[in-house]
Amino acid sequence: MVKRSAFHPVTALLFSVLLTATVQAAVLPGNPVISRRAAAESMALLKNRNSTLPLIPADRVAAFGHGAVDFIGGGWGSGHVKTEYNANLNEALARQAEAGRIRYCPEAADAWGGDSKFRPDAAFVNHIRKQADTAVLVISRCSGESKDRSPGAGDWLLTVEEQELLQLLKKAKFRKLIVVLNTAGPVSTSELTDDAVDAILYASLPGMEGAHAAADLLTGTINPSGKLTDTWAVAYEDYPSSKDFIRTADFQEYEEDIFVGYRYFSTFDKEKHKVNFPFGHGLSYTMFEIAAPALSRENDTLVFRVPVTNIGDRSGREVVQLYVSAPQGKLGKPAMELAAFGKTRDLSPGERQELTLRVPLAQLASFDDTGRSGHEGCRVLEAGDYRFFPGNSSWDAIMHSPVLFRQEKLQIIFRASARLKPSLLPRRLTADGSREALPVIRATAEKTVEIPHDRAIEIEAENFTAAHPNTGIEKFGNQGRRELRCVSRMDHRGRFVEYTLTVRQPGRYAIRFRVSNGRPALQDIMTCEVNGIVQPLRLDVPSTGNGPVRGEWYNFITLAPVTMKLPRGEVKLKLISNGTFINLDSFTIAPAQQSDVLFAAFDREHSRIPLPGFHKRERRFPPNGKIVYGTLRRYPEQLDAFLEQMSDDDLAQLLGGHAGSSHGSAGSLGACDVFEIPPYDTFDGPSGVRSFDSCTSWPCPALLAGSFDPELAETIGAALAREARLNRFDIWLAPGVNIHRNPLCGRNFEYLSEDPLLSGQMGAALARGAASENIAVTVKHFAANNREHRRFQTDSRISERALRDIYLRPFEIIVKEARPLFLMSSYNLLSGRKTAETPELLTGILRDEWKFTGTILSDWGNNSDHVYETLAGNTVKMERGNPAALLEAMRHGELTRGHLKRAAGYLVKSLLQVQLMREKQIKPAPDILPSPPEAGKLK
Repeated sequence: MVKRSAFHPVTALLFSVLLTATVQAAVLPGNPVISRRAAAESMALLKNRNSTLPLIPADRVAAFGHGAVDFIGGGWGSGHVKTEYNANLNEALARQAEAGRIRYCPEAADAWGGDSKFRPDAAFVNHIRKQADTAVLVISRCSGESKDRSPGAGDWLLTVEEQELLQLLKKAKFRKLIVVLNTAGPVSTSELTDDAVDAILYASLPGMEGAHAAADLLTGTINPSGKLTDTWAVAYEDYPSSKDFIRTADFQEYEEDIFVGYRYFSTFDKEKHKVNFPFGHGLSYTMFEIAAPALSRENDTLVFRVPVTNIGDRSGREVVQLYVSAPQGKLGKPAMELAAFGKTRDLSPGERQELTLRVPLAQLASFDDTGRSGHEGCRVLEAGDYRFFPGNSSWDAIMHSPVLFRQEKLQIIFRASARLKPSLLPRRLTADGSREALPVIRATAEKTVEIPHDRAIEIEAENFTAAHPNTGIEKFGNQGRRELRCVSRMDHRGRFVEYTLTVRQPGRYAIRFRVSNGRPALQDIMTCEVNGIVQPLRLDVPSTGNGPVRGEWYNFITLAPVTMKLPRGEVKLKLISNGTFINLDSFTIAPAQQSDVLFAAFDREHSRIPLPGFHKRERRFPPNGKIVYGTLRRYPEQLDAFLEQMSDDDLAQLLGGHAGSSHGSAGSLGACDVFEIPPYDTFDGPSGVRSFDSCTSWPCPALLAGSFDPELAETIGAALAREARLNRFDIWLAPGVNIHRNPLCGRNFEYLSEDPLLSGQMGAALARGAASENIAVTVKHFAANNREHRRFQTDSRISERALRDIYLRPFEIIVKEARPLFLMSSYNLLSGRKTAETPELLTGILRDEWKFTGTILSDWGNNSDHVYETLAGNTVKMERGNPAALLEAMRHGELTRGHLKRAAGYLVKSLLQVQLMREKQIKPAPDILPSPPEAGKLK
């Protein structure tokens, strides 16, 4: 039994339902069966030459490749799930043979089971060919958190050994050659498209029962109905993002703008030379006829009724994808975009079903971030003909006759305030193939610094108002009032940082630089300009430490003052690298005539002596006694009084995470004994409950999205939630809905798709399913977390249009449709700003525009400043907060008690909703999906 912390008896009554029950962490019975069926519903049959599949009882089958015995169920990192077993394809095919669906030769796969480095030769392959006429080659690739995939051999490309084995299988002339791709995402398929390879099944990372699901599809026990959620290009270099995904360590320029995935290829590759398998592609063992839809309008929603008929000889399901080709207007659009989708029930041969697909007009609008339409900062629906194409893939749809809707005049759908104007992206792709220039300036949230004439003032180096795009900011520790950061990566001549000053009294000023230097002594490290005029000063820096030892880079010292002349008014102070630079922490400016006295006074003041007039608020209980958390369950109107009685320290402590109280928890929220707030435990991950105990491993989200079936996603969300309740968890750190901008992102398997509509609707379904079984979700990672390499430092440089129309869109759909209680900000920077420190993103868009009222968590162990996070609107810093920094910022007037109360109010409201969920009984799992024959090893 896993026990929670004990609390006041009044609070304990609230938990009596769960606390009086003995619940052992375990796999919920029935979940592996659902996992198997879900994997089968999601896998995509990419190729089936001459109806090679399904296999028949007369087929003599052999499986080749290490993946046949080490079939990968899921990725690593937060996506890893501890399971009791992970079925492999060797076992699964043997089970199919026992059922009489095929004949099976295990000798081939067994060779890899006995030796993971086994390398077959022609003699071995020919020996197996005498026993089998069908070869199944398994190609496996894993992926995970903190590391991206590679474009080279062994990941995107086949290894030398795999190429040799493929050629041996082709030369052996098996009657059927089938490839199963057990991969975390798209891989090169150019060597698999010739006639020698008869069929390709994309199995992705399908969970603990995925090998059995793949075998069900190969033998036709289940008819495949899954579709690709990404475009599979001919070569990695064909993806527009390949130009900068690996090129730089510190930033990515999203120059392709809104032309992501199939939006790019449908617009600029009309001859289909650069794509092997398109977005939405997936074959079936039967055939369907998708008839022309009937269009009607209900208020501001277009309604399409699409008849689908099974015209083949097997029962099966089909996905109808409705694409829209919008008028180019003044903004320019992709050639096609997914507007709606739906999936039929299992249709018998000859059976017909009419699907109803709804498209809100607002969904067709585009964001104008530069004023081309005449309405800058607005989402606009431009006038013209909108052509809708129904089909079963992005390629197939364009072959159908379109249904037209005419918008007579431009309509403003939404007026936004200027939030995240493009600031670091020099140009972007437009619909005609040209590049549009964008203004480039690196801005910060800091105000212009006013230089006083009677005291010294310190300027933090990272608070520049402009900088060279490659300039970096590094966190180097926690000292004083907050996390400390410095300017770095200026080791190239010409890189610069620029500060905007306001000078009331012109004259000569002394300036002291605080620096560190892990190299030998350096001479004349920078050129200093004031309003473009070079100042006659020289800065030499001694060595302050041993660079190869990381901590030694941050032995900061204060250099002797140098002087410069500052004119009256606005002053641009520019520091330019002369080649080899240092880490710059801050600099202090004072009038030169009194600089010795003023610098000494500054140093005394910043020795952390409390400022007069600041009083740390103590607890103040109301006359009738303390209001405890349990009281808010019955009297939520007392929330303000509840928070008001807390001391500043209580509030600061509440805004940081804590160690988990349940077995395997990622961390907890709440946990305030004084006011009897219990801990609420969070858990990873996207593919199942990540605990110290064995749990169900589900198909990864990128595969599950291939089902194009929100009802199935709700089923998985609910089943996963029931198991989480069984394991004493409260808050699921999922779904992840970042866009698959590039196929090599290491966490793409945790995310859903390259398309924002599919990602948003499937993510919302997962959230609804979890909530239906009383688990709160945390939508992540907000936003543009599309690369794992240097994920704490990488800067996603995106135009506001691409951000709103592509990368924020899934989050917006989930916030508005599923109303999640939690959302997680991301590690990366967004156009030069850390997401957790960006008020335009967290407060302006998320709260003010989308009306999100839940709690915003920082990602675990990010390198953002807790003070800046709180000012921006981030609610809780995970996995630990920095209460001392918050209190120190209050002492200096940077934060107010109101900031802390606001954040705490959001948190407590969310936790009260989680508490309601916690008190409900764990319901038994319903028989939602039929069990396939001979379901796997259900322990």
